[in-house]
Amino acid sequence: MKSLITLIVAGSFLLLPGCSIFEDEEEDAYEPAPLPDIEEQFHVSPNWSSDVGGGVYEFYNKLGPVAYSGMVYAADIEGLVKAFSIDDGDEIWSVELETELYGGVAAGSGLIAVGSTEGEVIVLDAKTGEEKWRNLVSSEIVASPAISDNRVVTRTIHGK
Repeated sequence: MKSLITLIVAGSFLLLPGCSIFEDEEEDAYEPAPLPDIEEQFHVSPNWSSDVGGGVYEFYNKLGPVAYSGMVYAADIEGLVKAFSIDDGDEIWSVELETELYGGVAAGSGLIAVGSTEGEVIVLDAKTGEEKWRNLVSSEIVASPAISDNRVVTRTIHGK
């Protein structure tokens, strides 16, 4: 019984600092500084825009566009990859890869690389969209591949 009373008293002391009865009501809370007026220095507007397939739906993934050698490359989750002129947005080529993409788009060494949910690395010719090769890795590709010196490197969901 004595230990129960000790426990209750000790617990009460732990709860007391959270009580508002010990607050100093006259203590002024810090007020946020007023926001300054910001004068627009320049206006940004898009030169062009385009849709690529169905987008990414409710999934979070890395399928953002990439700019390379005067072109913009973009893909959607359903396997559609498109190339656009960076100057005017004209579509240069479009390829349906017939696999779900997830890992993002990479460009370099005249190549475009994407990763699939099935663990495929798919490499396309940057100028024509022609498929150069596909290779199966250990699992789903979750990050954009990297291309350098005609080599493609990627990372899978298992960290390999």
